[in-house]
Amino acid sequence: MIDYVLGAEPGTGAHLVERMEQENLFISRLSGHTTNWLRMHGLIRELLRRELEEDSDRAADLNRRAARWFAEHGLIEEALLHARRCGDTDLATEIVVGSRGVISSTEQWSRLERWLSVLPDAAIHADPELLILAAWSADNRGLHRLMATRLDRLEAVVDAIDDPSRRDAIRGEAAVLRSVQYYQEERGQEALDATAEALRLLPLEREGEQAYAGIVRSMALQMVGDFPGAQAEIDRMLDGAHGSGTFQTRILMARAFVQWIEGDTTGAAETARVIANLAHEHGLGESAAAAAMFSGMTSLDRGDFAAAGAAVRPTVHGAYAPNAFFYGHSAMVLALALQGLGREDEARSVVADVLARRLAGANPLGAAEVEAFAAELALRQGRVEDAQRWHEQYQPGSCGVAYGAYHPELTRLRYLLLSGDASADDVAVELIDRFRASHNVRLERAVEVLRRSRGAPEAAGEVGLGSEAGSTEREISGRSAGGTGGGLSSLSSREIDILELLAERLSNKEIAKRLHIAPATVKRHAATLYGKLGVHGRRAAVEHARAEGFLERSPG
Repeated sequence: MIDYVLGAEPGTGAHLVERMEQENLFISRLSGHTTNWLRMHGLIRELLRRELEEDSDRAADLNRRAARWFAEHGLIEEALLHARRCGDTDLATEIVVGSRGVISSTEQWSRLERWLSVLPDAAIHADPELLILAAWSADNRGLHRLMATRLDRLEAVVDAIDDPSRRDAIRGEAAVLRSVQYYQEERGQEALDATAEALRLLPLEREGEQAYAGIVRSMALQMVGDFPGAQAEIDRMLDGAHGSGTFQTRILMARAFVQWIEGDTTGAAETARVIANLAHEHGLGESAAAAAMFSGMTSLDRGDFAAAGAAVRPTVHGAYAPNAFFYGHSAMVLALALQGLGREDEARSVVADVLARRLAGANPLGAAEVEAFAAELALRQGRVEDAQRWHEQYQPGSCGVAYGAYHPELTRLRYLLLSGDASADDVAVELIDRFRASHNVRLERAVEVLRRSRGAPEAAGEVGLGSEAGSTEREISGRSAGGTGGGLSSLSSREIDILELLAERLSNKEIAKRLHIAPATVKRHAATLYGKLGVHGRRAAVEHARAEGFLERSPG
């Protein structure tokens, strides 16, 4: 480093350090580091600093050289510090853009916002490559409105890039993030179109961005009612998986999300285990947090509070800071697990001290979720007045699509049911229609269970995300437990719906109308369930289910 910064002959720095050590001239080697790192006495540092103040041009040149050396050796924060000291915004931009691969390949997203904070807003808004990084940072922190604003700014400046390949790559990244925006807004087909555009434009080496597009694409396919298509998309991307472990873990996250939304708790738990193993193998903190979240959610769904808490506690209280979604929903799982174990004060502490502090201050949408979740916990603990205060200010529909551990609309319905509000059943129908339209099987059934129990937590087993949806799966599992079962226990909630309607002798078109999905989707679901049951055709499937006690036998 000394040679590089001073522009000296190779070996000059090593000789200088050796001489200083021999003569005990105010330097010492750092313990716990490689022997190449040394500390200079504070008095000497102050003397040198004052000398540099007398020659600002020389100081700027040395800082510029130091910035480049640190950047070349992967010490980005140190590089940006020196770039800022010499006031070289162009150099800082070059360092940030040139180091972006470190973020995506190692999932160290929390570093990106620190890097961007070194740069003035005007520089970010004028540079397409900085703007797309700023949009990624907003997405990672759950700030989707800010993400959309930055994407709008990007559209105004992206044409300034002369290189067509670079221009297309940034447009591809923007399309990935637009697909996230559309999915959040429950615009499934537009999300699909955006992912198709992203995958067309992204170069092969942008594997992390491609994988993210795959996540949104598979979830959007599920949202429009094409669960088999979502599974096929995930399988296709896994078959062609390449590069680092983060590509595989992101595609597997898509599988876990789709399984969770479809009500397949067992499948989501199995996928979480695979993600956890890959995350450990490749040292991927974000993927490890995702695996822990899914493990916690599925354990909670089965009523295993101790396992749920153990799964997510390292994410909530650990040193690694994952993105806002994984962190927030893991904290919700921890609070519900503690509540289920009868540790009410600790559950409230998680909401007050962890969620509110870490999410509400930085994310308006997250703040709405935090406040709603606090009301959910209040209802479970009999503090109805606290929930009432929340309900009076809650804006229905203020929180977007639901695909994690919790959604505020369930708390809204629970409160209305418990308080005997005359609108409760109308709200339940409204929510069922909403979740059915987006093919969220888990939440559709959660609403149905809440309505049957009139919102009483004890009737749902005190599981939050929770057994409203999970109890339905346990009811289904119980129905298949009487016989050998075959492949019946592996059927998803949607496949069970179709099997029951097949037993009513409805055509594919009639089933599609009943479930608000396309006839082609019914056909794909049916083909999948025939394969799981090892039968050919609807009659054989229905007969098999009846023989196993899964369906009631037809009269006579």
